Amino acid sequence: MEYTRFPSRRPNEEITLNKANTILAEPYRVSHKPASGISRVDAVPISVERVSFKQDGGETIKEVIGGVSPIYKNHLRRFLYHLSILALLLGLDNELQRVKPYVFWATLAQNFEYSHGIFLSFIDEIRRSTGVVSPSSGRSDTFERYLVTEYLVCRHEPVFVYRYRRLRKPSWPNISQAALDDIVNDVHRYARLLEMKYRCWSGVEYDYTFHPVKAKHDMEFTGQLLVEAKEWYKDYNRPRILSYDFYTPEWSARGWEPKDPFDPNVIVVTGEEEEPEKD
Repeated sequence: MEYTRFPSRRPNEEITLNKANTILAEPYRVSHKPASGISRVDAVPISVERVSFKQDGGETIKEVIGGVSPIYKNHLRRFLYHLSILALLLGLDNELQRVKPYVFWATLAQNFEYSHGIFLSFIDEIRRSTGVVSPSSGRSDTFERYLVTEYLVCRHEPVFVYRYRRLRKPSWPNISQAALDDIVNDVHRYARLLEMKYRCWSGVEYDYTFHPVKAKHDMEFTGQLLVEAKEWYKDYNRPRILSYDFYTPEWSARGWEPKDPFDPNVIVVTGEEEEPEKD
């Protein structure tokens, strides 16, 4: 995944919140029904629906994005839940004063903007492939590159991707070359991590579904989300790509020194480097 895709500065709050509110008002979900009118020789496609929820609990399907490869089913369910959860956390008015202007809110905003952009590219690539019969029908290269990075690195900030590349051992998959089918064991390892420590944040606890209108007012649910999200994005003294001007006070208060993650002389020490070689 190119470094330029990930926001390098703190996103504009108004623009980001507008996008987040749109996602919450009309979230996307995976449909188990194949798209009508599409015939393929390689597989029966699934669909992605954009849904509008009513106050009485009802719903209206606003849009159907058909022809999605069935191999994406579980990956998409996890991704769309994550996108909605990021939108939900960004819109918690009663929490904003607590998480702004600190790094956590900016981290959520950056990852939301990044994931939102990946999804828009996914939609565009799927629509362009609809009706084309080939082994790659209903698949998105952008989405698959995202998934490979997610499962191997667990983060998408360039500093972490760069660190993985620099420290990669021969037995570790190459992010730029590995295909989704090549990292089955890494996907399982990632799934086990979520099941053990991040059941709410990952969606495992709720089968990757939630009602955005009800969830926003569920203090127990949102409270647990915040706890797990902060744990997931906890970086201790790891460098970030953030605006130096805006974050210098926060860095200074914690005794940190911002570093340029693209500087080849920068070595990020986390204690993970000396893990034993894989058999």
